[in-house]
Amino acid sequence: VLVPEKSGPHLIGQRGERIRTLIEETNCDLHVVKEPMSGLADQKRVRITANTVADAAAAVWRIQEVMGELVAGGVLKQDHFELRESFSGGNAGGQGSIFDGSFASRGPRSNASRDREVPVRLLVAQDEAAWIVGKRGNKITRLRDLAKVNMNDADSPPFDASERFVEISGGPLENRLRVVQMIVDDLELRQEASDELRVLVPTELFGSVMGHRGDNIRNIIQSTGANLQQHKAEKGKDGNDYRFRLIEIRGDPSQRVEVVRQVYNSLENKNRDAAPGGQQLDFGLDSGFSGGLGEREVRPSMPGTNMSGLGLGLAGALAGAGAAGFGNFGASDRSAGAVAGDTSELGQLTLQLAMPSEEVAKLLANESSGIAWRAGVKLSAGRGPGGLVVLKVAGTAVGNSVACYLIQDRLFMMH
Repeated sequence: VLVPEKSGPHLIGQRGERIRTLIEETNCDLHVVKEPMSGLADQKRVRITANTVADAAAAVWRIQEVMGELVAGGVLKQDHFELRESFSGGNAGGQGSIFDGSFASRGPRSNASRDREVPVRLLVAQDEAAWIVGKRGNKITRLRDLAKVNMNDADSPPFDASERFVEISGGPLENRLRVVQMIVDDLELRQEASDELRVLVPTELFGSVMGHRGDNIRNIIQSTGANLQQHKAEKGKDGNDYRFRLIEIRGDPSQRVEVVRQVYNSLENKNRDAAPGGQQLDFGLDSGFSGGLGEREVRPSMPGTNMSGLGLGLAGALAGAGAAGFGNFGASDRSAGAVAGDTSELGQLTLQLAMPSEEVAKLLANESSGIAWRAGVKLSAGRGPGGLVVLKVAGTAVGNSVACYLIQDRLFMMH
């Protein structure tokens, strides 16, 4: 039950005498939550746990009667019940009513702040979900003291129908991370405890987790000591990339939580840097656009991997002529690199990318890959100089650069 913050001390009473009396009267467990209501100023929650629906309903009415008594006694006024959104961690100095014009003029919790938030999403097994919720929902209710925590069925496919999504939102990142820490610590108490945490990252923001040439994800692995495994984007029923990418994190509890912290710092910093009102295209590249985009390579130097990197030289392609750099594909001598680019009518460019095999070239050129329509280009598999297997990319300079990023990302995930 949501109550004015000012009513808290009166509900509890001196040395807790009032709340104990209410517990005896209602035959329910009543708890006045200390933490401020996330996103709302000057409000508190009273959590009611009962054995029956009738007892819970009676307790709600009893709390309302107490609020009426406080109004009659002059302790509370009408404006104490008015819901005002907190713009800065519950600071009453930055707030506006949800129901009056001040809220509309100020904007809801600053639109920029809300846009920057990326909900933390965990994928859990059915038995883990039941453990997180707890008996009569008592565990998940405590988590909701810090942020909005929802438990939903996982999308099937690509996940098993018995699995669940845990979505944590509606609060500062530190609060959401505290919820993750509480979940991880609680799951450690299970007899079947695992050292794995599965996190779902929005597909369109995944490039910011990888970073330029994979630098960011390497830094996360090296600084935390955790083991990360990323999964390629699954296909939805419509043939498009699924909306989330799965990252499996293995390590001790503190390592897993620290990985989540660094991943979401990267995601929300990327959102913060996005231009207002514009669509951001994350190429996973540095911001240097002089002449061409330069090379983007993923060269992990982490234990347990055997990837030597994938390079796509784009400078020659965007300049419209000349050979570009090559990168190794896996441990073989075959390359995935730009062979040559030539200009066509209306500013269109044709780029030929050397592929490791004809099968890979056809797979990437197929409409089901989603690369062509996402980048606005035409893709076709063919042969280049000396019979080299190539993937031809025809489009504008910007379209080609987007396609090259998507192609490289797909090749990296295939490997």
